[in-house]
Amino acid sequence: MNDTLTIPTPDASADKAAWGHLLFGFIALYAGYPLGGGIFRYAMLPYVMYLVFRCDARYLPALVLHCCSETMILPVIYVSMGALSCFRYRQIRQAGAHRILLVLLLLAPIFVRTVVQRYLLTLDLNVSLISVIYYLSFFCIGYGVLIARNMSYRILDACIFVIATITLVSYMGVAVRLSMVGGAICINYCLYTLFSRRPLGPLWLLCTATAVATVLMANESTFTVIGTCIFSMALMYFYRHNHFRVIKTLTGLLPFLGIFLLMNYAINNYQRYGDNFDNVEGSYTDFSDLSGLSDRARFKLFGDRAPYWAGAWDDIRDADNPVPPLIVPEVTATMQDGREIDVTFGGHNTYLELLRQFGWLCGGLLILLFMRAMIVGRRILTVPHLPNQLSILLCSAFAFNLIISLSGTAFMGSASVIALTLVGCAWSLQHYLLKNPAQDD
Repeated sequence: MNDTLTIPTPDASADKAAWGHLLFGFIALYAGYPLGGGIFRYAMLPYVMYLVFRCDARYLPALVLHCCSETMILPVIYVSMGALSCFRYRQIRQAGAHRILLVLLLLAPIFVRTVVQRYLLTLDLNVSLISVIYYLSFFCIGYGVLIARNMSYRILDACIFVIATITLVSYMGVAVRLSMVGGAICINYCLYTLFSRRPLGPLWLLCTATAVATVLMANESTFTVIGTCIFSMALMYFYRHNHFRVIKTLTGLLPFLGIFLLMNYAINNYQRYGDNFDNVEGSYTDFSDLSGLSDRARFKLFGDRAPYWAGAWDDIRDADNPVPPLIVPEVTATMQDGREIDVTFGGHNTYLELLRQFGWLCGGLLILLFMRAMIVGRRILTVPHLPNQLSILLCSAFAFNLIISLSGTAFMGSASVIALTLVGCAWSLQHYLLKNPAQDD
């Protein structure tokens, strides 16, 4: 197995165009979308659709920037990816990923009906599309399958550069939802280049600054960022040392079973653990004192997540919707001390949110698609000597998807365009590099 991807050498004019789109993406993200208002966003719709339909990996970094606007641009990009996947169905079938696309298309009439109903209720197309954004983001997998064979070192470096820049700027006050996956990618990049003794250039310095910011931010925020970084670094370590069996265990069916068992235990037993954790609530994010780490971890699970999970599960059980309901109610969480609070940010769990927002039938099918894409795609990490940048991105994406699916929402808009697209790339590459049809282990 070669340690490079077999791709045609891009011509100079195409490279210049890609860098031009990338520069314009930065300008649009930090000036156009905040200052241009609705007129600018509507004017950008045909442009971002053009970037998608070019079906060229060189435009992925620019698309990441446009997705970070978190405006109506985001669902339009995802819908365009879905349309492109249909037009290129033969290529997706050749990669063995056509069953995922077929299930998504089978569900499409249900979600179109949902968008229409919610538009008639709100008269706001943007709100109606955003309400099904989790479903639309699944089409990133098909897009990743299509662009995988066009990847190159230059494109992978551009992806890391964009993610590092956005993540660093987000810590300076410009909020985007890429910081968790971005922090993991930057830390892995720094460690990889440092220990492999590569020449240290500007990209390494940028990623180093971002990695330091990530650690500092994690010290003041949640276990989720730290957990994503640690898990991604563990995958990187095992990959570098060819422990492929360990990687298959950590990224296969077993972690999903562990997630579901942990959710079940926490939902049914969280009220046994303290009366709102008064002794650790004020300091659970302070990592300077590791002596109380177990108490803070216990709080994070039973005090800060399980009540929301239990409230979301009650909604799912009481509603018993097989398809997306017209109106999704807020979660009502019962805390350890008996207080009931209304939660505006959902159930803090990907699987529960898919079931709560889309019903047990549609949501359940999407959960199975997510699991299948992850389990099949991760087989690429059993191929030795992948390009360093690719292994960095893939380990970080798989870690992000697994950790955030338990502790938050993996399909977080702008994060999905990189995390799920990389899963699609992994699916396609493992199919071609391993020379056999993709199958679940």
